[in-house]
Amino acid sequence: MSREWRLKIAIISPYRTVAPHFETELELAQNHLDVGDEVQLIACLGELPCCDFNQAHSQRRCSNCVGRREHGVDLLNPQLPVRSIDRLGPFEMKPALWRFTSLDELVNFRVQDFDIGFAVLSSLVSITRESEPDLLEHSKLLNRLMQSAWITFQATTHLLNREKIDRVYVFNGRFASMRAVLRACQQHGADCYLHERGCDIRHYDLYQNVLPHDPEYIESQIRQLWDAGNGHSPSEKARVGATWFCDRRQRVERNWKSFVKHQRKNQLPDGFNRHKFNIGLFTSSDDEFVAIGDAWKQPIYRSQLDGVRQIAHEFNRLSDDYRLYIRLHPNQSSCNTRQLGALLGLASHRVTVIGPDEPVDSYALLDEVDNVVSFGSSMGIEAVYWRKPSILLGPCFYRELGGTYRPKDHVQAIQMMTRRQSAGDATGALMYGYWFQTHGIAFKYFEATDLFEGRFKGEVVHARNNRKLSRRIAFKLNTISNSVQRLARNFQNRFLRAG
Repeated sequence: MSREWRLKIAIISPYRTVAPHFETELELAQNHLDVGDEVQLIACLGELPCCDFNQAHSQRRCSNCVGRREHGVDLLNPQLPVRSIDRLGPFEMKPALWRFTSLDELVNFRVQDFDIGFAVLSSLVSITRESEPDLLEHSKLLNRLMQSAWITFQATTHLLNREKIDRVYVFNGRFASMRAVLRACQQHGADCYLHERGCDIRHYDLYQNVLPHDPEYIESQIRQLWDAGNGHSPSEKARVGATWFCDRRQRVERNWKSFVKHQRKNQLPDGFNRHKFNIGLFTSSDDEFVAIGDAWKQPIYRSQLDGVRQIAHEFNRLSDDYRLYIRLHPNQSSCNTRQLGALLGLASHRVTVIGPDEPVDSYALLDEVDNVVSFGSSMGIEAVYWRKPSILLGPCFYRELGGTYRPKDHVQAIQMMTRRQSAGDATGALMYGYWFQTHGIAFKYFEATDLFEGRFKGEVVHARNNRKLSRRIAFKLNTISNSVQRLARNFQNRFLRAG
């Protein structure tokens, strides 16, 4: 049923992503079309120098991306216009080569008040799986990401300056080009809705003018949803919240992969001695949050790696009554070997490091240790639910919900780890579980079949076998590549002088 007034909607998709994210954009488009809104899709047709899913700018991948988008748009009724990012210009190109000597210099780099350095670092960290990537080693990729983010920022700014857009949608907002859209909207005062996965494969969620990774915002959402209750009584809310913790222990995959499903149930580390005072330190796979912003700065240590090193060093100086078990997050198996090697190298007589691929059961370890330590891993709040003392050293969504011990410095952290503690109040854990079990908006047109597959309006959206399309994309890429190089040469001296 259409409304009396029409909203003007722009879905900005610098690159189409895997299911369900592109399908979520189709869902949003069709929902707005159903009520008579004016919808347009702003997309890359190969003009961006690179993206997170196509770092080398492979023409085959570009062709596949554009083909899948065309199939998806064909399923919408009525049809909507697809506009190319490069048609929103003209763009001023930054230098062909940015040079950064340190991560601090990169994260502090801004252009027109756009935190482009942080945005690019977020993509770079996820691609390399290094929390502190070597900027010289990855300089070419860094510069391609920088160019892509800068073009997307300008394109979004041009669009908002020229047209009255009531609402912009974009995926996630963390990656280089996606954050460019959010920042341009924020500077312009335009509403920007970031879409992400919901509580399970049947739901998506929207975040208005804020990153889905904002801990203060998520905490407020957790509290609001708990207070609202969705018609649940207090006991029902507690039951639903508890279900989330039980499902995780049972390896249930609701909206993301279970990282413990390949672990051997009830298996403890070799030589585990229940007569010792045992501490379990559960690391985080922190690449998603390390380049978000100041809200995710470590409050005690320079980084998680720095904190784990200092804690391991302290345990090597303690009496033989203590044992530290460092459970590396299973998702860290794909981390850069340098970072992973540094963590594995901390093993000693009193410090056991459990590799990310080792079959040791994280929950069996959780049950047996005397204290649990985390830098914000979900195991920190799971420990609260399972009635274990939980010592929290880093930022996270549950930091202010209660139930955890929060030391102020390294000395107090060691004191808390090596002292018998009582389990914290579990109310905050139930609130946390309730939100993760229920948040989001139910899909109407998309039906997921698993975490990464599904059907939109009954069809799997895929790139059709279209040779004509491939030839057109190849020709366009070649033309755009030549144009980008020419523009870069023309503007290089000007922007170098401008700093």
